[in-house]
Amino acid sequence: MSEATGIKKGINDALRKFTKNEESKFRLWTSIKMTMIPIISVIIVGWMFILLLEVDFIFFKSFELTGIENFRVTYYDYIFDKLSNLALYLSILFIFLILTGVYVSDILLRPFRIIGEYCEEALENEKASYNPDFFNDLSLLTRFSEFFFSIIDNFRKAGSVQKVEIPSKYTKIHNPKFETTFFFHYSLYLFISFSLISAITYIFAMSLHDELLNFARETLPQQKQVMIFLEGQNDIFRSVLIAFSVTQLSLYIWLASHLYLKVSTPAFGVFATMRSFLKGNHKARVHLIGFPYLRPACRKLNKYLDFIERNYSEKKTE
Repeated sequence: MSEATGIKKGINDALRKFTKNEESKFRLWTSIKMTMIPIISVIIVGWMFILLLEVDFIFFKSFELTGIENFRVTYYDYIFDKLSNLALYLSILFIFLILTGVYVSDILLRPFRIIGEYCEEALENEKASYNPDFFNDLSLLTRFSEFFFSIIDNFRKAGSVQKVEIPSKYTKIHNPKFETTFFFHYSLYLFISFSLISAITYIFAMSLHDELLNFARETLPQQKQVMIFLEGQNDIFRSVLIAFSVTQLSLYIWLASHLYLKVSTPAFGVFATMRSFLKGNHKARVHLIGFPYLRPACRKLNKYLDFIERNYSEKKTE
């Protein structure tokens, strides 16, 4: 096998492995969703600015001003020069957004991953320790899962499944609970991304427009109508950018809610399964439809429940 063939085979194997890894695809899609908002924002603002420049050109042309073509060519050259200088910084910014997306997706998956890892370890080691992060994670799931695993530990020590009294604060829950701390924890990173993009977009766009005024003063005849038009246009452009930032904020709020729904419903499903198991339904298992990125953790939990039912159920010890 040639070296090129070996490299190609390695790449194909890596891609095949990636496409089968639902957690990796979830992280990738989360990063894409986080970066698409600023990318689309930059494209729209750029299109707005080009459109603005064309409107200015038509306005200048209507007055039959001299030096218009020179103004147009010079300013476009300036824009491309400015963009080329900022290319490196924009690349760094988008890399930061991608890494932020990966981290946010890890925050979303972590409560389930910790449960899965514990279940996997507990099958081999009865003394395995379950230590969730209560501050950052889904509080209902993490608090009840700690209660659940502590009860299961008692079952294993006793050698059989015993009757359990579940606290009333858990028995009264019949729908997904909104986790305020968890929501704002990962939303903080979305807000940081929004703030960076909005600030950079606003500063860059307004600086370009300021340069437009400077070029107009240097290149075109100093006519009062031209200056009044450009200065009034500056206020309108600023208002448009502010409105655009508000729209972008709305998109980030939607994204935060969208990502929350990706984990809140399955979190309730895992909680309900654990609660049902403790109530005596030892056939209860987690069956999530439409959340493939959580299947690895849920399979580990189901395998753990199989183990408990098989070895410590009341029928087994009678």
